[in-house]
Amino acid sequence: MLALSVAAACWGIVALLSAERGYTETLRADAADSTRLRIEAGSAGITLTPGDDAVVRVSATGSYLGTAPAVALSTAGGEVTVRAACGAECSLQLRVTVPAGLAATVESAGGEIAASGLGGPLDLSSRSGLIRVTGSAGPLVLRSESGSVTVTDSRSPSARITTGQGTVRAAFAAPPTSVEITTGDGGADLTVPGSAEYSIDARSSAGTTPPQVNLPIDRNAARTVTVRTGGGGILIH
Repeated sequence: MLALSVAAACWGIVALLSAERGYTETLRADAADSTRLRIEAGSAGITLTPGDDAVVRVSATGSYLGTAPAVALSTAGGEVTVRAACGAECSLQLRVTVPAGLAATVESAGGEIAASGLGGPLDLSSRSGLIRVTGSAGPLVLRSESGSVTVTDSRSPSARITTGQGTVRAAFAAPPTSVEITTGDGGADLTVPGSAEYSIDARSSAGTTPPQVNLPIDRNAARTVTVRTGGGGILIH
């Protein structure tokens, strides 16, 4: 009986230590005097949406075993900074409300980055996570080492998109002034309005299929499109 009691007690301790715990945190900062939002996300996923005032709001949710996630929000030198840390046995999602027109820089080790309806410049970087941008209006700089990048319904005047292995799909609702797409192994699919003229330069260094360009090319056009892939296909239409 004693042995059974000790075993039951040990099992209870193990179950307690291994129990997954939930995490929630809500933070806010006045960004009226700031020009940029910077997010150092670690492994957390990021969702950016527009706000209707000058306040940055962060809603963090997740779960963990052992050490709890840590999320901090600070303001200094014209920047609002969000820093997140999450251990090996941890999942974390940050939902951030961004004031209209505020520039945003996001760095993620592996979580997905999603931005929707933002008007300011976006500089988004992920080591292995996906990047999804919808309805943007400011200049775009998007980088992913191994994840794919998707841009839809964009009115951004310029975009520079780079991936190591992931594919790129970008669709513009208004004619951009400049688009640069570079991939290592992934393909590139670019859609731009046919109402404008573009100087297009598309090349694949190891692809077996020549780039497919379904738009007229005007080498003297002010609007430029440059696409380079290491081995993926290229479609511009």
